Amino acid sequence: MRLSCTGNELPNIPTINCTDTVGQLDNFCKLIKVNDQVLLYEQPNRAYYWVSLQADEIQLVVCHLEKYAEQAAKRGDWCGRLSDYLIVGMNTEDGDCYILIVELRHTLSKVEQAIDKFEQLENSIEQVMSRLQTDVISSSLFEKACWQPDKYKIAGFVIAPAGVRSIPLKQRTRRIVKDNYKGIIKIMPHERVKECKITWTELLNEIVPKCDPHRFKGHRKQP
Repeated sequence: MRLSCTGNELPNIPTINCTDTVGQLDNFCKLIKVNDQVLLYEQPNRAYYWVSLQADEIQLVVCHLEKYAEQAAKRGDWCGRLSDYLIVGMNTEDGDCYILIVELRHTLSKVEQAIDKFEQLENSIEQVMSRLQTDVISSSLFEKACWQPDKYKIAGFVIAPAGVRSIPLKQRTRRIVKDNYKGIIKIMPHERVKECKITWTELLNEIVPKCDPHRFKGHRKQP
């Protein structure tokens, strides 16, 4: 049986084109306007697997983190394992800025696979947070997705568009507590990846408690 979100050719959805050999993070990123989509994909062998991300409420900046990290590693600016994509956007309910790190995996069916992906994401989050001031907060591109706050909130997602099976719910989440930041890593429930597609709001709903009935309407919250 053919697996979903899988094929020898990619769907006709825009991707992130990376041509930079210097290694500036901005040049590995794309501004996604409201209601537009970008394709997140991997090609480990001959076949591709993918999921499209829609900017449903607010425009986003999406980066091909893996390709950026490969260039950074050549300069000695990235240590350890790397993840696939980085997304920057705002929570329209409270104005907080979020960095989401995404690691794609075709299918996820063993606890050991989940632990491995959590380790990969945790390392990538650590590397990104160490470069926050120079690569993100100072960037005019990222400012188009979210006003520059003193601190970003950060989370990681494992997305397996072809299926998640046999992993207990209690082992689908990991919390990170460091001296200078806190974060959370989650496996995206397969039922949320509808028709090989996710939205920014669906990602946030997995990590942000729904507690404020008044939606944020376009201005950063005041201290």
